[in-house]
Amino acid sequence: MERISIDHVKEYIQGLSKYENRLAGSEREREAAGYIKHLLREFGYEDIRESEFQIYGWVPKKCIVEVVSPVKRTIEAALLPYSNTVSLESTLVRINNIEDKKTSSKKGMIGLAPWGQHLYLSAMRTYYVARMQKLSAVLIGSPDTGDLRKVVVVEVGGEMDLPLISISKEDMEFLDRLLQDNDVRVRIETQVDINPNAKSMNVEVVVQGDGSLQHEVIVGAHYDAYFKGAADNAAPAAIVLELARLLKKHVSENTIRRTVRFLFFGAEECGSTSYYYWVNGSRAYVNANKDIVSRTGIMLSMDSVGFEAPNYVATTLDLEEFAKGVKVPMKNPPDVLYYGPSAYGSDHWFFETSGVSVIYGVSFPSPFYHTQRDSFENLNMRSVQFHCEFMREAMQYLCNVELLPIDIFKPLERLAAIVTQYLQVRDLPFDLSVLLRHIERVSAERRSYEKAIKTVVQSGNVKRIEDINQFIVSTVNRYNRTIGWVWRRAAPSDVSYLSKLELMADYSEIGTAISALRKMPIANLDSETVTRYKTQSDNPFNWTDVHAPLEKLEEERSRVFRIVDEEISQLSQFFSETYQKLKEFSKSAQ
Repeated sequence: MERISIDHVKEYIQGLSKYENRLAGSEREREAAGYIKHLLREFGYEDIRESEFQIYGWVPKKCIVEVVSPVKRTIEAALLPYSNTVSLESTLVRINNIEDKKTSSKKGMIGLAPWGQHLYLSAMRTYYVARMQKLSAVLIGSPDTGDLRKVVVVEVGGEMDLPLISISKEDMEFLDRLLQDNDVRVRIETQVDINPNAKSMNVEVVVQGDGSLQHEVIVGAHYDAYFKGAADNAAPAAIVLELARLLKKHVSENTIRRTVRFLFFGAEECGSTSYYYWVNGSRAYVNANKDIVSRTGIMLSMDSVGFEAPNYVATTLDLEEFAKGVKVPMKNPPDVLYYGPSAYGSDHWFFETSGVSVIYGVSFPSPFYHTQRDSFENLNMRSVQFHCEFMREAMQYLCNVELLPIDIFKPLERLAAIVTQYLQVRDLPFDLSVLLRHIERVSAERRSYEKAIKTVVQSGNVKRIEDINQFIVSTVNRYNRTIGWVWRRAAPSDVSYLSKLELMADYSEIGTAISALRKMPIANLDSETVTRYKTQSDNPFNWTDVHAPLEKLEEERSRVFRIVDEEISQLSQFFSETYQKLKEFSKSAQ
């Protein structure tokens, strides 16, 4: 396969960046999809598949912020999704303190606040303080000079009650100085189109393998963006385009053994009122294509590539060693950090939670993220080139290699470490030692299994190799639906958990709470006595009604017990079956 053309990649990035504010469901997003389809046709693809899906559409049409007095000045501004339509003039007031409870004096006023320390949570906290104080709108100053910034205010679940408006750091400081000695009046006019039944689109092309190898490879990135979105996410989409061009040209004269799908996802940045307000396109694809997902061996995904920021290659644990071994033919590549499992930040997430093994490329964090300075002129092209070269090498290898480079034993190290950690928790009614013995027994088969696999590969028996691939994929499918990432303690360090076994910590804490409440003498009265006391209006005793909370806590503890117990049982059964299959492979290769 030919080498990449960085000039082509630059051309695609610039072409996509022209469709500024290609928001989910907007005309600009549809035009960007049209540009992608135009290029794919130029590459020789005839069967370009479009799949529409419903989203919660939010498109800003107007955002005017003007200082009316004591001076007149227009403030550059941008609406945060899902701000609403308003036309108002009111007094400006600082809202720097989240504990400020003086709601009556601020009703109807316009708030002014700095962004805060956290990219997403600061905007959310500001919004909820503004609601509590009954403000009519909020101007939130971006953390870096010259920037406007857009992020979704998480946990709102639809159109906000008041507009949250991004202004630059210097404009916020100007307004703050003005407030020191003056009453400041500000006029705001916003207009947005909201359509709960809007549509976005995924675009897909396929390069068919020769049929000798069953499991497919997916290469994907989203194409929607705030502002010009050069790094997030024109560059990753451009890389997918270049890889699609190279592979199409390659198969015009050659064949590949494994089918490769190129996916361009819409509505990644927003488009839903659910918890996962983003990654809507990839979620829709996974939900609508269970058969394709089930036969996907590996997904290659990229997001926010090209920022002047640390470069990461994140993987499911089973691909960590493969990713580290990919050789990139590039002089002076940027520093790259490898970790696993990958977090839920982009389009790989719903593939991963469906069990698919994933490699995810990203450069982050950057002060240009979700700002108007995420433009082609500010791209770090070394970052873009590295991720393009890396994904090319990975794709070329994966579409032809007989045995998928998936390590079924690597995740067991993390599993054993987590289970061992919970063995130290007191008063747990779960027999984790049984699960740990299962894991250790499977791990002990590694050397025999690898020897057997080597024998099968050397034999060239394609049928047996495909049987091994199916075993590998089905095994890591269970791992990847068990090990993952969730925002349970603190982001971004908490990247190691067992989604259901983690509830053991909750079981322990609920038990502690129940025990503490049971120390109250009144908590130990029988239900008949409690009912009688509640009907006696002249009851002389001091009464703390803890019986209903205790009942709910005990119900919740029972529910958590059932979840954890079932997960331990299922995992034990899974590892028992895995052990038997490993023994069978070793025996058949002798």
